[in-house]
Amino acid sequence: MLLFKFMKRFILISVLLTILCSTADASHITGGEMSYRFMGMNNGLYKYDVTLKLYQRCNSGRQFPNPAIISIFNKTNASRFADINVNISSTENISITNPDPCISNPPEVCYDVAYYYFTVSLPASAAGWVMASQVNYRIAGITNLSPGYNNVGATYTADIPGTAAVANGPENNSAKFVGNDLVIVCAANNFTYSFAAQDDDGDELHYFFCEAYASTSTAGGNPMPTNPPPFPPVPYNSPDFTETAPLGNAVQVDPNTGLITGIAPPSGIYVVTVCVQEIRNGQVIATQRKDLQIKELDGNANNKGTIRFIIENNKTIKWDGYSIKVTKTGVTISAHESRALLYGAYSLLEQAGCSFFYPGENEEIVPKLSTVSISQCEHLYNPVLEHRGLALYGLQANSIPLGRNVISWMAKNKMNFILVSEN
Repeated sequence: MLLFKFMKRFILISVLLTILCSTADASHITGGEMSYRFMGMNNGLYKYDVTLKLYQRCNSGRQFPNPAIISIFNKTNASRFADINVNISSTENISITNPDPCISNPPEVCYDVAYYYFTVSLPASAAGWVMASQVNYRIAGITNLSPGYNNVGATYTADIPGTAAVANGPENNSAKFVGNDLVIVCAANNFTYSFAAQDDDGDELHYFFCEAYASTSTAGGNPMPTNPPPFPPVPYNSPDFTETAPLGNAVQVDPNTGLITGIAPPSGIYVVTVCVQEIRNGQVIATQRKDLQIKELDGNANNKGTIRFIIENNKTIKWDGYSIKVTKTGVTISAHESRALLYGAYSLLEQAGCSFFYPGENEEIVPKLSTVSISQCEHLYNPVLEHRGLALYGLQANSIPLGRNVISWMAKNKMNFILVSEN
């Protein structure tokens, strides 16, 4: 049974997607992401528009690399094709404005973001291409790396498919991770974080834990091109932590959705990498990667049993359906859109004893409870019909309150369509 109680710890999760070289103080660059779109053929070359994002703590006093260096290698023989210097195109500031309500006095989570846009044209390659960039160094004191490690950087990569697996492999838009870059999660025994990605080509996606890459150079200072693959992994603090269990054996990633769930690790800082394979016609054509830095801090929270609402691209959910997962310490409601999350919330209220028989508050049963107990379960609701609703006739100006009650009642009963007369 799930009981909502008090707890006194939370974890801060911030995304470390790609890491790039900067100055001697490059460890203050805390993440980034690189993605690309296929823009067609030009003189026999495949043309891609690439976007690189870098993250840095606000008010750090550090500068983004300008230019950043992206190295491109032919995966057929690991030969270097180009090193591209790209200047900053724009910057923005992001921060958490609505932290989880279960957390009181949350710490400030704020990042400056730099965007780098560039275009590259590549010839056909049987094995494809890999774009890579590196940073020196990762932050000190990472719990799941070997004790006493030093000068461990990071390398981020993005795959462009070749023609060997499928003939149209190079005509690819990379899978792009769509999870929040900044989030605070209450930590009792259980936590979730979505590594879900979006693929505009409709390729099948498969997720798994994989090794985080170290940098290929231990020299600090100015940005340097990445050395050719294979790229070296970071030194994990095994046997407690490995590339397939970066948060220990109590945390897993769903291979179909990219959702990480499990028991939060002890207090510390952790680096996690999830790989997503793009599968076309039954063949793996590319693998994209995302790094996550997790830091657990002491704090105060109001609630041990938390309810999380997640919008994600889950192929098992149909139309405005939803899924509910209840564990010992929390509830997760997942859907494709916000309306379906509302349906899931009402379904949860029904499990707690609420009933919505007829429009209007006087026709509802809403128990007054100080504690809500919900049995552990996993439930997937997919509607039989895409459009479900009522046809209402005779509504006048003086019946607007009734109309509002009817619309509210319809939502509570998972309806999404209303037809009214013109008069």
